[in-house]
Amino acid sequence: MHIRLLVPDDPVWTDALFRMEQLLDTIHAFYLHDLPPVDAEHVRTAYDGWGRIVSRLPRPLLHRVPALEVTRPSRDAGGYDLLDHAGRRLTQLYPLDIDKRDLHQLAAFQQLLDRRTADPRSALAQVAKDIAQGGGPERGDLRRALAVLQLRPDPSLVRLLAKTACGTDLGDVVLVPAQERHYRAHCEAIIRAVSGTDPWAESAHRMCYP
Repeated sequence: MHIRLLVPDDPVWTDALFRMEQLLDTIHAFYLHDLPPVDAEHVRTAYDGWGRIVSRLPRPLLHRVPALEVTRPSRDAGGYDLLDHAGRRLTQLYPLDIDKRDLHQLAAFQQLLDRRTADPRSALAQVAKDIAQGGGPERGDLRRALAVLQLRPDPSLVRLLAKTACGTDLGDVVLVPAQERHYRAHCEAIIRAVSGTDPWAESAHRMCYP
């Protein structure tokens, strides 16, 4: 079953998103054979699910990933300007269609990682600790990135912004006041999901949402 989400052109969230990818890549590539079979299978299914999700990410978000060397898109390449009812520019949201099962697989991996981390003797807990101590991603990156993918935006906002997935010049998309309320509620949920446990980070994150 496919679901449609709205994801932001937000450098704080995309940083967590691709650090989550680094965590899965690192465990899958270098540590899989060190894990018990059940844990290794969770890693495989989460890794495969993430691969399908990332293949569907809106192109305008990929410019946030330096390794991909994708330039910020022009309107002709599918970018657009989102404006409030007074004509002020807002942070864009883009539709993302994913298989609900892939999201569940990532959530199951997060839950497994949380359980194993509670037991420092477990192999997966030691792997996560080694990666974090080496300057790599932490399980908090997984939690923050996944929390945004688990949000459910207002259906009317999803319908309005669905056309931004067509990859053509859309010009300006202007929100009427009711749509703007739904937009700001969704952005507030994103900020809380990514930065809500740290007052300073939350305050700084709000600067991404004029």
